[in-house]
Amino acid sequence: MLRAMRLGGPRAGTWLVVWAFALGATIACGESRGHGPQGRDVATAGAPDVASGGSGGTVGGATGSGGRAPIGSMDTPQERAAVERVLAAVCTTPDCVAGLDFEVLRVTRGIQAGRLSINADAVDACLVVRPNVYVFDSRITGPPPECDDLWVPLTPLGGACDTDFDCINGFCERSNYSRSRPEYAAGGCGICAPRGAQGALCSSHGWTGADRECAPGLQCGCPDGTDQCDTTCQAYAAAGMGERCVAPHIECAESLACVYQHDGLDGTCQPTLAPGAPCTSDDVCRDALCLDLDASGVGHCGPRQTGEACAGVDECATGSVCDMVCAPPRERGEACQSSEQCEGGNECVDGTCRLILGLGAACDPSPTSTDRCATGATCLGGVCAPLRLGDACNAECASGTCQNGRCVSLAPGAACTADGAWSGDPCGSGLECGRSKTCEARPALGAPCSSEGYCDSGHFCSMCDDSAECSGNGTCEEICVLGEADGGIR
Repeated sequence: MLRAMRLGGPRAGTWLVVWAFALGATIACGESRGHGPQGRDVATAGAPDVASGGSGGTVGGATGSGGRAPIGSMDTPQERAAVERVLAAVCTTPDCVAGLDFEVLRVTRGIQAGRLSINADAVDACLVVRPNVYVFDSRITGPPPECDDLWVPLTPLGGACDTDFDCINGFCERSNYSRSRPEYAAGGCGICAPRGAQGALCSSHGWTGADRECAPGLQCGCPDGTDQCDTTCQAYAAAGMGERCVAPHIECAESLACVYQHDGLDGTCQPTLAPGAPCTSDDVCRDALCLDLDASGVGHCGPRQTGEACAGVDECATGSVCDMVCAPPRERGEACQSSEQCEGGNECVDGTCRLILGLGAACDPSPTSTDRCATGATCLGGVCAPLRLGDACNAECASGTCQNGRCVSLAPGAACTADGAWSGDPCGSGLECGRSKTCEARPALGAPCSSEGYCDSGHFCSMCDDSAECSGNGTCEEICVLGEADGGIR
């Protein structure tokens, strides 16, 4: 096997706080050559020298197709400004604020390396729907349709990639570990591979979302509609009235619902029932909600309307919240007892529905402001910025933990809670919050993995699998390893 890894430090510059924070340290794979998907010979090239501002570099030793220019540094002020606008709207989760969201890192570092770009003209249309941080996720969830044109792929087949957004054609075939920890989540450790035609093998290799391995209009599954076989790219037609439907692939035509056999994957397509109609299962209801089942197992199709008693927001009609009864959502600035009562995009903070602002968003530091910066951030100079080590705090920090009014790192052996799922925050550099809930060192290359299955920055645990579970008894290995045994990236 040939190994390739290069770990870089933070870049100097005068970028706005959000962009500099999101990119962090640049991680790139050094040049190597091995056998890629389908046995082809591919080169995984290092990222271009972004700091030089050059534009003549290539990825994978190849140039763009369809008249595109060779891939080089696409890290421009326009791109930085566009990404900052997106992050200001969507970077509201603690992991994103702390710099631990690996999907964000894959995209932002990919732009810096020239693997993809952002379409500044598409930002407004995307942000109208107020998408969450998954706008950066090319996998199973994916961004909303309004954001389809946001990312511009620049990497040809055979080029280094981290996300499907990188690839001009095809998908990013990458191994399990390249998604596991943010320290090496964006090193160009995958390869842009062609999407499969009908009958081509597909396996969700690298957790990209198996359907994304297939050509448009095809899904990854078995001929019978299940996924209980060596899956291949298939074309499934919608089933008609009385015909067989199968999870997860053979769906019913419009106005029909799949009524499954008890504890089975198979069912038959039946007409959907309107709200209020008698029902025995969620399957037959137009809104997939059968409520108030009696002792004989018969209920009525939902949803509940305004004023009706409810047990959760999922029971209420669209546009309502559950406040003991289905009710209109409380607007920004109104009193609340829980975030479920507030309209979309708002959370209940200190008894008031407040808009949660992402990193870089304009903010008002006044205690009476109806808006709040995301957890781990604070309003500094009119902009939401992450609370870092040494900063004054009164709650959560993006780095470290808040003790005696300051963000500090905990020492080895100190008691901790796993606030940062991938970095081990609030422990110090090179430490993580282990299963014993104390700060422990991340193991180095060749050492056994930690109790949580972690390794030091730039390495991965050999026992991390597609289920995102790490057994903790593997060893720490280098990233960007091209394996010849199975033609894939390991």
